[in-house]
Amino acid sequence: MNLIFSHNILFSSSILFILFVIISINFILMSSIKKESERKLEEINFEIEKESFSSIKAEDLSKNAIRLEKKLDYKLLRIKLEILNIDFTLKEICKFINI
Repeated sequence: MNLIFSHNILFSSSILFILFVIISINFILMSSIKKESERKLEEINFEIEKESFSSIKAEDLSKNAIRLEKKLDYKLLRIKLEILNIDFTLKEICKFINI
């Protein structure tokens, strides 16, 4: 009887030790997985911030390009009007000279 009791205690102790080892390994693995996931999350947040900044910068560049294009169109329109004005004035002078 004493041998069976001793055997049960040894078996129970072995199971508790194995359980402790499994829980310890699980805790260590979960800690490393948590640290790795936090690092990856920080990298993703950094990439999102970088893309957001790039997007804002591209939007500003687009607005500047549109503004410059409008300025150029306005200047070309003024040049065309001045050419028409000069042409009209030249025709008027030619009419006056022919009379």
